[in-house]
Amino acid sequence: MTLSILFVSSLVAAASPPSGDSLETGRDLYLEHCAECHGASGRGDGEKAKRLGFRPRDFTLGAFKCRSTPTGSPPTHEDLTRIVARGIPGTPMLPFDDDLEPAEIDALVTYVETLLPDPSGGQPPPVLEVPTPLESTEASRREGRAIYRLLGCWRCHGLDGEGDGPAAEGLEDQWGEPIRVYDFTRRNRFKCGGRPRDIYRTLHTGMTGSPMPSFTTAFAFGRDQVGATERLEQALGAEAVDRTLAWLAEQPTAAEIRELDETARAQLVERRTWSLVHHLLALASE
Repeated sequence: MTLSILFVSSLVAAASPPSGDSLETGRDLYLEHCAECHGASGRGDGEKAKRLGFRPRDFTLGAFKCRSTPTGSPPTHEDLTRIVARGIPGTPMLPFDDDLEPAEIDALVTYVETLLPDPSGGQPPPVLEVPTPLESTEASRREGRAIYRLLGCWRCHGLDGEGDGPAAEGLEDQWGEPIRVYDFTRRNRFKCGGRPRDIYRTLHTGMTGSPMPSFTTAFAFGRDQVGATERLEQALGAEAVDRTLAWLAEQPTAAEIRELDETARAQLVERRTWSLVHHLLALASE
């Protein structure tokens, strides 16, 4: 499966270059609200950084967890606006939508963009197009539970989604900082947003710099591509594995999936993704 199924090239005409006044306003707002953590030059070395318990985002690296663009790509203006407005739950990055007007947030984001590297040479990266959410049903949540198990999500996030999987201990980000695996039972703590569309987006873009990869291609697995289930049986027990494998037996093979046209393959990926989203959200209420 190619990224063209899920990501679309930005066709929006380039916006007018920001005016000097806008950049000056954004810089003033940055120095007032952001520099104490992120540093005057955006390197994550502000005066408060050492007291936070982890290093704030270094904007000059261009590595952002919460994006609508492929892994390793810079975020869009809208991505940064969303982060500034909503904040990042579970971190010292608080929302600014009550403190700043939309025009001020826009100016602030415009200034932050001047601190980012531009590996694309000015070309906008493709942006994930999140499809219309499917209804959460008992069947979709059951399918999502099977996918959660078969894709190995439980190894880090735990069988019940509490962030206590066997691989959770000792995880680090790409800069050697410890990573705490997300506990899905705490719905209001999703770093990149806890709404269904937010979770869908995160599953497909991954979280750059963290052990959380993009699952764009993983959702197109065939029933003959799932490896040995011995470890799964040890963790879940034979009865739960039997239910999971019963779902798997009804799925197409890898060859059959390759024979699907692009639309049908995209629909398969979308259905499976929404089912996993439904399961993850259900974990918070179980």
